Amino acid sequence: MSKKLELKDQEFWKAVKYLLELDQETPKQKILDELELSDDEFSSLLSFFDSIHYSFKQKNGFLMPSEDRPLINVEFSLLEWLQFQANFPAISENMARLNLFDDLKNKLTSLEVQYSKYDLFAPIEVMNKVTCLESSMSNIIQECVNSELPHEELLHYHLDEKMLAQIESCIEGNHSLSLFLLNGKKIDVYPHRLVHFDGRMSLVCEDKVDKSIVHLYLNDVEKIEIFETNHPPAFTKIEIDDFINSLRAISETEIRLILKFNPNKAPKEKPSFQHLGNPCLITNTKGEHIWAASVEPCEALMEWLYEIGPDIEILDPANFREDFLSYCEDKLKKIA
Repeated sequence: MSKKLELKDQEFWKAVKYLLELDQETPKQKILDELELSDDEFSSLLSFFDSIHYSFKQKNGFLMPSEDRPLINVEFSLLEWLQFQANFPAISENMARLNLFDDLKNKLTSLEVQYSKYDLFAPIEVMNKVTCLESSMSNIIQECVNSELPHEELLHYHLDEKMLAQIESCIEGNHSLSLFLLNGKKIDVYPHRLVHFDGRMSLVCEDKVDKSIVHLYLNDVEKIEIFETNHPPAFTKIEIDDFINSLRAISETEIRLILKFNPNKAPKEKPSFQHLGNPCLITNTKGEHIWAASVEPCEALMEWLYEIGPDIEILDPANFREDFLSYCEDKLKKIA
């Protein structure tokens, strides 16, 4: 990070997040090492905090967080809230372009879930859904094509299968978890869903401290500890689904996948760890099944399609179909 602080600099926001989340006195040298800062850069950063009236104390080589933890409360009238929602697409586009503001993304998503009955976009979605159901088959497919969002390149990552199985067991048994993150943080959560998000496996859960819905990438988790006692959830399945839908709308990573199955091969099992947005299944006059859902592109989805075999045809999107063909070619090369 340069001595001149840049608001669009990822390293700047990483340092701001790190310092604001300090909850105990920490050796200054440890902070410099973890954030890869020089003394001048560190002093410049502390001057920034002084300018927004949030001061740290330094003593004997330690940095002590401020005892004052400001909480910014903003109240909206219904008109102001609707106008604010109207700006979500532009805000989302900016966040996706800079890839810096995951905390704000989670907060906006949580607000959308909390005030879902005042959702500006819900009436439009309902109208589109009704139109889709009343249209002919060709119109249905065209509608699905028009709703396609930009395709993101698939991300490959390594995942601890044992940890994944433990979390699945906790979800089924209504057990809480302590998650120990790679950045040294610990968070106590109630797990709800394991889903693919941004090409990575993600855990959607309740933060047991501030009672909010959050999502965490599993490859950011070092280890977990399980609470044996059962824990009643604070959020319903519908609220969790709404959170995932809103998160995807902000990130713009999902695609509208449209498949055609042979008459005797209707889909029975859904893809593992996939949240299916607005799924629909229609049978045409030939007995073929047209299946559509908003999904997250990932390797597990490719494998699901691969296992179904030749009884399936990808109608849309075209770029995903090309990615799948490449995936199949790579599989065949490995087998050969």
